[in-house]
Amino acid sequence: MIKVDNIAVLLIDMQEGFTEYIPTDYFNKLIRAQRSVINYLGNNDIPLVVLEYKPIYYGETDSALLDAINCVQKTIFISKKSKSGFKQTNLRRILSCFNRKNLYLMGVYADQCVKATAQDAINDGYNIATSGDVISEVNGRLSTTWFEENGLFTKTYKGMIQRLEKSL
Repeated sequence: MIKVDNIAVLLIDMQEGFTEYIPTDYFNKLIRAQRSVINYLGNNDIPLVVLEYKPIYYGETDSALLDAINCVQKTIFISKKSKSGFKQTNLRRILSCFNRKNLYLMGVYADQCVKATAQDAINDGYNIATSGDVISEVNGRLSTTWFEENGLFTKTYKGMIQRLEKSL
């Protein structure tokens, strides 16, 4: 069972070089949902790991999220060179230092980078969770089947927060 006191949130590839291709209305909904989750983290002492795909031309994490991120005390930024946040990074060590085995995933390119990170997490013994309103494909379309079959999935972040709070 995934519990609030054992969860970390991974924000994956929400860089301007990726997000600029998301249709505006869908982007606005995605950012609102992610900002709400990030605000929840700051109020509940939950760690946030921001994964950024480098090379640099993808830019930094979208400015629409940075002010909320800056309010989360336990925030770590990690640069990655492949789809998965676990490949050639210190993500495992950081999660171990935080003593977290449950991961809530947010980000863009859900069928690629978010999924690759989720697959490696599962292979390493982590539990994964996500919601349909905090992950996206660039075109705004999203297939959630894989996430539903391999982790805890809710349609909205509000539903996830309610489930997590019931586990306390």
